Amino acid sequence: MFRGLLEIRDLGIIDVRYIFGDASVLDGIQIDLVIELTKDQEILNDGKLSMCCETLIVEEIPLQKITLRVSRGRNLAVLIETAVKMLSIGCGGAAEKLLTDHQRKLNKGND
Repeated sequence: MFRGLLEIRDLGIIDVRYIFGDASVLDGIQIDLVIELTKDQEILNDGKLSMCCETLIVEEIPLQKITLRVSRGRNLAVLIETAVKMLSIGCGGAAEKLLTDHQRKLNKGND
């Protein structure tokens, strides 16, 4: 009864097949990634990175999960697309690499 229908906040229930075509509704597919969008104004203003990664176990299957902290006015499509691209090519840790390189240079100066 609900196959091919999707509820989108502020839009209501849409018929995915009618709007996006037959190829947009599948009988089944493997899920590789879970994205959780959170809204927390206190956390958004704390200066920390907005994307965090963890493993989520669903039906005994480990899935990569990223949590993106979002706020009004941000382009969610670009945010999600960039996060997925970063994870798929393995460059999600640019900030961590910067910190590691900085620490290595500090340690080298202490030798």
